[in-house]
Amino acid sequence: MKTIQETIGFLKLTLIIPLLLVLITAGDCGDEKKETWFNPNWSFNIVTKEAGHFGDFEIGTDGSLHFIYYDIAYSELIEIGYSLGYAVYSNGKYHANDHLAAKGNSYDRSFHAALALDKNNIPHIAYYYDNVITQSLRYTTLSNGTWVKEIVKSGNQLGKNPDIAVDTNGAPYITCNGSSDMFYITNNNIFSTNIQFGGYKIKIDDNNVFHFITTEYKILSNGFWNTENINEAPINSSWSFALDSSNNPHILYLNNNSLQYYHKIDSSWVKETISDAYLPGGSSPDITIANNDLVYIVYKDKQEYTACAYKSNNNWHKEQISDEVVFGWVNYKIRIDSSGRVHVVYLRNYVNGIEGRYGLVHAVKN
Repeated sequence: MKTIQETIGFLKLTLIIPLLLVLITAGDCGDEKKETWFNPNWSFNIVTKEAGHFGDFEIGTDGSLHFIYYDIAYSELIEIGYSLGYAVYSNGKYHANDHLAAKGNSYDRSFHAALALDKNNIPHIAYYYDNVITQSLRYTTLSNGTWVKEIVKSGNQLGKNPDIAVDTNGAPYITCNGSSDMFYITNNNIFSTNIQFGGYKIKIDDNNVFHFITTEYKILSNGFWNTENINEAPINSSWSFALDSSNNPHILYLNNNSLQYYHKIDSSWVKETISDAYLPGGSSPDITIANNDLVYIVYKDKQEYTACAYKSNNNWHKEQISDEVVFGWVNYKIRIDSSGRVHVVYLRNYVNGIEGRYGLVHAVKN
């Protein structure tokens, strides 16, 4: 027969030990944890729990994984804004740097950072800076282990929704809202060229041909423009596009009415509707293309679950990654590594069931 004191001691141990296990395994960054939260065909990992909003994701040619996000910044326990965060996965761990650049306005943070990797897998980041008094488009990159920062251009609301691409010489090119210029940086000098319209998404292929997308698809090659109209694509859509092995564009956009996929067949644009997308809006979907030219997309479906689909033999093959409702607007990224594994990254609204705790989720198809 146990005494009352022995019983109390036993109960304390049964409560404390699970709590310690939770604390030990709930680190913000560290060893990769293969958790099967939802779909057993996918592994889910938390990159960091400090993310206030997800920005971008890319995979290096060496297999390294690069993430950018906004980290919540505090001063004497008072939230004062968001700072740019960067994480890389290598040697079985996520390594995070949560304060690359201060971002003062905590109320204007959505979709305002973009990431590109050069041929040496060096990250190049374009981001929007707003300290309430001034706004600017900014750029940072890693140089000999140190983050080098540049103010590209300042102006009222200039720099929102940036995009960035790097040419074969390692020079970054940046587009953004609020300016009809494309900015590029060579030998630590900032230059610009007028591209007639702001807010383009940009890709640069292996031939250093520039591809742009908004309501139009534009190509800039050796100083000459080629423009093609994309019908029914409203300017306020959420855009994503990718190039296949022949440098043909594949475009995904979401507005309040539909999720549309555009591609070209024999020089003609073909439109397809993804019928089970959550509407109106609800997510910033993404598209990527595997080495075998299979098209993959990620989006929020009508059940408000995260869904991945690929197109084969003219049919879409869908898989729900999670059976968990993803609340609010979700910024998704999808990439395929050199082994053909699918990677999806997004911000999960609730971590460990606690409202207000965010987690940057990295899901990998097993």
